[in-house]
Amino acid sequence: MITKKSILTGIYILSVLVILSGPAHALKFFGPPPEEQPSIFAYSLRGFGSGIFGGLSVGYLSYGLDNHENAKNVAMNVGYGGTLGMAVGTIIGVVDMNSDHQGRGNVVLRDISNGGYLGTMVGAFWGMVIAFTEDDSKYIPSGAAWGYLGGMGFGLGIGLLEAPTLISKREDPDMQPNLFCFRDSQKNLCTGMGISYSF
Repeated sequence: MITKKSILTGIYILSVLVILSGPAHALKFFGPPPEEQPSIFAYSLRGFGSGIFGGLSVGYLSYGLDNHENAKNVAMNVGYGGTLGMAVGTIIGVVDMNSDHQGRGNVVLRDISNGGYLGTMVGAFWGMVIAFTEDDSKYIPSGAAWGYLGGMGFGLGIGLLEAPTLISKREDPDMQPNLFCFRDSQKNLCTGMGISYSF
């Protein structure tokens, strides 16, 4: 017999699989700052996506605390999470667009998102480990939910720390020493050192 608990568990596991197959993997967690032209819509979309999965995580955890009796809270939390995430993303976008160092907000939102993906993988993994030992599959989606929320917090911290460094590196001119060869007036081959400068 198919119950609400099994349906919601299946939905959450499917969401986890979508996250794991997405373009943002753990290997890209500390990737370069986004190069695209800043857009407030891009900030809003990043915030909306993170908010949806954050709301889904909170909703599923609260659903478990209610002994799986109030399934509508899951849908409500997804709606609240998506709306709040979009609003936060939009605010960050507006602030970032009017900043002297555009792109910092985009880095923070990216790390929140990627931190959530990484946390989901870690949480789902430990959920599977506990599920095998306790013989109860409920620990898999619960672990993924806790992992996503914890990963979002961890990603926020990483983003706030690395954003100034990444953006300042992109803004600073790149000067590198190099070695070159040339011929003198007697047509003898000589070597010298110079500096390459990109801007």
